Amino acid sequence: MIPKQIIDHILEVARVDEIIGEFVQLKRRGSNLLGLCPFHNEKTPSFTVSPTKGIYKCFGCGKSGSAIGFLMEHEHFSYPEAIRFLADKYQIEIEEEHIKVDAGNYDEQLRESLFVILSFAQKYFSTQLNEHSEGVSIALPYLQERGFDESIIQKFQLGYSLNKWDAFYDAAKKEGFEDEFLIKAGVIAEKNGKHFDNFRGRIIFPIHNITGRVIAFGARQLKKEANSPKYLNSPETDIYYKSKVLYGLHQARNSISKKNECYLVEGYTDVISMHACGIENVVASSGTSLTNDQIRLIGRFTKDICILYDGDEAGIKASLRGIDLILEQGLNVRVVTFPEGDDPDSFAKKHSAFELREYIEKNRIDFLRFKASLLMKDTGDDPIKKTTAINEIVRTLSKIPNSIDRSIYLKECSQIMLVDENVLISELNKIIRKELKKDFGPNMGAAVESSVDSTSNAAREMIYTALSPSEFQESIIIRLLLLYSDQNISSEKNKNVPLFDFVLNEIDEDIKFEDELYAYILEELKKIKSRGEPINLNYFIEHEREDVRDEVNSLISSPYQLSDKSKYEKKGIYIPEEKEILPNWVIKGINSLKMKTIIKELKSVHAQIKECNDEIRLHELLEEKMRLDELKKRLSERLGIVVIR
Repeated sequence: MIPKQIIDHILEVARVDEIIGEFVQLKRRGSNLLGLCPFHNEKTPSFTVSPTKGIYKCFGCGKSGSAIGFLMEHEHFSYPEAIRFLADKYQIEIEEEHIKVDAGNYDEQLRESLFVILSFAQKYFSTQLNEHSEGVSIALPYLQERGFDESIIQKFQLGYSLNKWDAFYDAAKKEGFEDEFLIKAGVIAEKNGKHFDNFRGRIIFPIHNITGRVIAFGARQLKKEANSPKYLNSPETDIYYKSKVLYGLHQARNSISKKNECYLVEGYTDVISMHACGIENVVASSGTSLTNDQIRLIGRFTKDICILYDGDEAGIKASLRGIDLILEQGLNVRVVTFPEGDDPDSFAKKHSAFELREYIEKNRIDFLRFKASLLMKDTGDDPIKKTTAINEIVRTLSKIPNSIDRSIYLKECSQIMLVDENVLISELNKIIRKELKKDFGPNMGAAVESSVDSTSNAAREMIYTALSPSEFQESIIIRLLLLYSDQNISSEKNKNVPLFDFVLNEIDEDIKFEDELYAYILEELKKIKSRGEPINLNYFIEHEREDVRDEVNSLISSPYQLSDKSKYEKKGIYIPEEKEILPNWVIKGINSLKMKTIIKELKSVHAQIKECNDEIRLHELLEEKMRLDELKKRLSERLGIVVIR
């Protein structure tokens, strides 16, 4: 158990923008930061981070929370894991304790066990590389010959698995790891009741998730063996999904954000060789075909990708496949091909770091010119081959989601191919219509209209409009209490009263919050105030009830943020801060709630009058109606509502 004071200290030090900024490229907009949401696929940023409030909120998919919540949602950390991650980031010492596990949380136990085993395995393999005689005499010279010095080996935590059947297995058993979890981690296999190491006699390349935790291994053989692959990768596990991982992203993410470009290569050694040359904004698809999930990972940090693949036929085909996928995700793509027989790794070994950088700069071309030069190379004067090539290029252009970008590339394509632009536009429209019919069926018009995402602001307005009047006003009051409970406000009856006291004085026993969740939050606020404590937003942001956490995060977030108030003030337009208009907001909210109560009581009185046969009781009801009508009139005047009789 981590002591509460340590947790409180970690939460005080942790900055939500610094933590989320490690996973999402954020750009400042006013006092907030904006980026592409990592929880759903979007091309227009609606993911907002508020450093002052310590929360994030996506106005597209609705996800929200604190720094801890982000790590739990995005990285699937348990609460203790998230705390330990932050402690490590901010160099705060805490006592590591074993988590008590029972049958009720087996999935959590399995995931944590896999992380622990793979962390142990990485350290074991690194030790064998640097200290064991076999590693020092065989594996280390191999890496050094490839130009990987000690700093690079440590940076990527490279290792070596001894060429023995069960060297790692024996070490793991001595540490107390169970066979079940060793097998599920992919480091051990079992056959006929015997256990053996999966990666024996191989150089080990640890694969990290974006936070730097080891989730799998790639392993390269040093000696050719019959029926044995050159590279061997971990199987997919509960923490490792090949299609959702990019090798080197943990080491590259800061450089990618800084340079606003990502180099995409194929293999582990390509990544490491480029780092050795000082080029760090590079990742690899880890020997798998590029996937949409991998592209979206890159898209969190930059919109610009440059493919660096081999110059052979296989590398070129991989480049072509990748281009369409990247364009579909709304990213920009350029291509560099190396001389035939070379890849980034081999080219880096033959040239200096300066020559590698210079080659990339001089030979990078946009995808259109790359594909056009490739497809048109062998067409000659054959009109059929030329038509096929043009259709293939137009098909690629149809993948671009942005109509302006698509139009620019069509114009350029027309000039390169010497084909009338209108002809290309016509062909592109045919392709798009065909794809739409495939996706939505013959009635594609209605389907397309229904599939168009509304803007986040419009969606939010629709949600608020759909709320009942009381629920809407209750939400406003709770929001203001959370943010400004201790701020003094003044009204006709009260001067310089704390907002919280003002609200409680104005809301009498007859006015009850109709929404159960808002009523619960109000009671929680009352309890905190009764103890003489200030309102701590973190208490609600990290609340044990998920619905409370979600609602509070939504209430204290706002999709509207002026990027620069000064430009309005220069034009003589003064934009007040929210806290400057608190009295109006609070009084209007409370009066609206009172109006809601009065209207409900009036309906009840009207119903009783219709059914009343007792003259005395009827007189009482009519007097009550007159009293309520008068209250309604006064409240209407305060609210600026015209009452029609």
